[in-house]
Amino acid sequence: MSMKLYAHPFSSYCQKVLIALYENHTPFEFCMLAPGDERAAAEHEALWPLKRIPVLVDEGRAVVEASIIIEHLGLHHPGPVRLIPERPRADDPWVLTH
Repeated sequence: MSMKLYAHPFSSYCQKVLIALYENHTPFEFCMLAPGDERAAAEHEALWPLKRIPVLVDEGRAVVEASIIIEHLGLHHPGPVRLIPERPRADDPWVLTH
């Protein structure tokens, strides 16, 4: 099953995910959420009732929020371009922990 991205190209959050997908040549279907497209809007709302974009559907599972989608892509669909750091940020010396 291929991935499907519910998004709008003018959204910077959607652009962030699109860059990640295109950088690694990850195959996906783009579902444009345009005003007046009731079918796409209904599909989108069924996946994510908050109706925020982007939403990525991967093997029937909805992944929401741009940064989480990029982390998901890096972990489950890695390509030649690394999308997330190799080591967690908590190990970085400039991250304060209490």
